[in-house]
Amino acid sequence: MTNSVCPCRLLEEKKIPYTKCCAPFHLKEKQASNPEELMRARYSAFSKGDINFLMETLHPSKRSDVEESDLREWAENSTWTGLEIVKATNSTVEFKAHYEMKNEQYIHHELSEFRKEENILYFYDGKLQQGPVVRTSPKVGRNDPCSCGSGKKFKKCCNA
Repeated sequence: MTNSVCPCRLLEEKKIPYTKCCAPFHLKEKQASNPEELMRARYSAFSKGDINFLMETLHPSKRSDVEESDLREWAENSTWTGLEIVKATNSTVEFKAHYEMKNEQYIHHELSEFRKEENILYFYDGKLQQGPVVRTSPKVGRNDPCSCGSGKKFKKCCNA
């Protein structure tokens, strides 16, 4: 356990150490009292590869729908770079999870639903929030000169 900034707080001005933020949830010293706390703890669990925590905080009725190996692969093959909480209510959290995979930057934008069962809060379901696709580079047409500088058309060079 280090005194480093909690993964769920990397993008925020107020940096909180992992030991004072999500670690108590991961160590079962504390239970999440609201959806935002649980969302932050789950994001940090992805960042730290704590698949057991992710499965334990998944609603019992949903566990058979999730492959533990898929969670593990996503968690371990991604570099988690920050969490943005867009909006939190008493049963939902809209968030953007920033991560990098294979040198590509991604934002997972989701509206998550949380439910209590026997006074324990669980992640129940999530719906991807699709916004407009924004290009990070100009569109290159098939007949445009290739951006690699070869002098060939894109369709005969890097698009081949």
